[in-house]
Amino acid sequence: MKRISYFFMMMWVGFVVACSVPDPEKFTEPQLLGGEWIQPDVLNAGYTAYTHYCFACHGELGDGKGPASYSYYPPPRDFRKALFKFAGVASGSLPSDEELERLVRVGLDGTAMLPWDISEEELWLTIQYMKTFSSEKRGYRKCRKPGEPQTCKKLKKVTYKDNPYEVIPFDARWNDHVFDQWAMQQSKNIKSDMMDRWKKNKRLEAQQKYDEAVQEGAKNYHKLGCHLCHASYGSAKQIKQWGGNPRDQYPFDSTPKYSREYKTVLMPPDFLRHRVRSPQHYQDDKGALRYDPKDFYRVIASGIPGTAMPAWGETLTAKELWSISYFVMDVSEMMPNKQGKIARQSLMNGSIDSIYDLDKK
Repeated sequence: MKRISYFFMMMWVGFVVACSVPDPEKFTEPQLLGGEWIQPDVLNAGYTAYTHYCFACHGELGDGKGPASYSYYPPPRDFRKALFKFAGVASGSLPSDEELERLVRVGLDGTAMLPWDISEEELWLTIQYMKTFSSEKRGYRKCRKPGEPQTCKKLKKVTYKDNPYEVIPFDARWNDHVFDQWAMQQSKNIKSDMMDRWKKNKRLEAQQKYDEAVQEGAKNYHKLGCHLCHASYGSAKQIKQWGGNPRDQYPFDSTPKYSREYKTVLMPPDFLRHRVRSPQHYQDDKGALRYDPKDFYRVIASGIPGTAMPAWGETLTAKELWSISYFVMDVSEMMPNKQGKIARQSLMNGSIDSIYDLDKK
């Protein structure tokens, strides 16, 4: 009996001693991550923040296999690959810290990745620690800075003095594309007695610009072949008028694509049926779903690494990119509405040639 009591007493003492000794620091030396030296105190603080906020889904090893991950589809991101689908960079490039912060703040619609409201300091620390999951000489442990495919040379920042609000932080290879010709400009010299009339005229002008962008986008979407992976939003006759080649099989459904990176079949979104992942959404004063065209531009220009979605910013002009962004945004805003369901059904039964023919009836 005394031996048993002594045994449990020693176990208790060992437990107390073990708990009273602080864990050794995870990092004691600076780490070269993304072409920058990150100090150990930053990484240790980041480890604490990551464990608190991210561990449950992304796991201790950053492999996306945390204790809560097995019930989620799609599964949480595997940080070891440094491959981010919606971070505004093409395959082979690293996203900037600002882009990763945006992803955490906005989340990914339709997944377990919800918007996170954490302090700026904790978010920055977490992102620095997340970079340590890259394997040796790969990802963030390769000598390159965010936005650069290969080297560590400094990026040339492009700004637009005439339109500073249209500069979007994404891959430097197509910074020249970011000017939006359909965006409305604000005047700072409006007299108060002219304000109401100015606002009314601006609303009319904005609607005209928007309609022009959507019409141009519908044409470019089908002419340039977006409907070969995503759904078609016009009849075969209409697509030919837009300058495109209509699909023979299931034209109003998306085409499944196999991803070698993820080793599974992925379904490109049908914008009349699926909520888009990355663009941030909100509701207007009437409760309708709304997006920002900049978010669509980012995804279309940079593509989605690891999938069949290429970086169209490398081949299309700014006008083509923006027009398709407005068109896809407009179709996506129809998705939850009755109008969207009627439009798709009417296309399938051949009663209309375009989803916009409903407005003419």
